[in-house]
Amino acid sequence: MRHGRNMRFHEVEVAARAHRRLLGHNISQAPEFMMVFNEIFNREQFARVIEIGTFHGGLSLFLAFCCLVKNMKFFTFDIRMNGKTAVYNKIRKLGGKFEKANVFQTDKIKQLILAPGRVMLLCDGGNKPKEIRTFAPFLKQGDVIMGHDYFDTQQNFEHQQKWLSCELVKADIQGACKKHNLAPWYEHVLPEIFWVGRIKR
Repeated sequence: MRHGRNMRFHEVEVAARAHRRLLGHNISQAPEFMMVFNEIFNREQFARVIEIGTFHGGLSLFLAFCCLVKNMKFFTFDIRMNGKTAVYNKIRKLGGKFEKANVFQTDKIKQLILAPGRVMLLCDGGNKPKEIRTFAPFLKQGDVIMGHDYFDTQQNFEHQQKWLSCELVKADIQGACKKHNLAPWYEHVLPEIFWVGRIKR
């Protein structure tokens, strides 16, 4: 986490707003995230949605439900299993799959990306810049890669009061975007909920 600031009073409120609950599990997302993701899934179709970083599982459950409704397959990966049995079972009941894995030491995400069909990959683990750099080379035309806790610059993050964490900035992804022909995607809405999206051209 890059912010490195002492928490001020208004940040307590921000933290409380960020940690909402879905089906009994915390979800660390901006309040408007459901509206934005619903807009995207109403317009876009994927064969597979892959999430790196299950964390508390709230976003995973939301994505699993969206995939169930849209007839898409959902996969979520996290390096830790502790405390995730309940959310794992709920994800499984919704048709999704949870796997405990270090994403940098397994070929499973690479295989899921390379398999036939369009992919959305959400990078929300412990090293988002590395996740994007690692998996961007395997994207097929039309595939989408996204990263959370995003701001254009560290300075922009430090001059706002809506979000507590900046773990990804534009400079982190510029090289991968140029090298692998990744173009901005839903740039009019994703940064408002602290995500960035790029599509493989």
